[in-house]
Amino acid sequence: MQPLFTEGEVSEQLKVTVACLRKWRLLGKGPRYVKVGNRVRYAPEDLTGWLVTQPAGGTIPMGRLHDS
Repeated sequence: MQPLFTEGEVSEQLKVTVACLRKWRLLGKGPRYVKVGNRVRYAPEDLTGWLVTQPAGGTIPMGRLHDS
């Protein structure tokens, strides 16, 4: 079994506050988490999986390349 990340560790990795993570959980927008007793933990694969689903910038969709 892989070690689980704490809220603090995830907030550091994502450069967001713990309060932001908590708000995301409340809204159902953040990475998948598990409750261990009353503590929230994140599996590394769940964090990675969530990250790849997030919008990324810096690219132009192919159909819009020549739109001006």
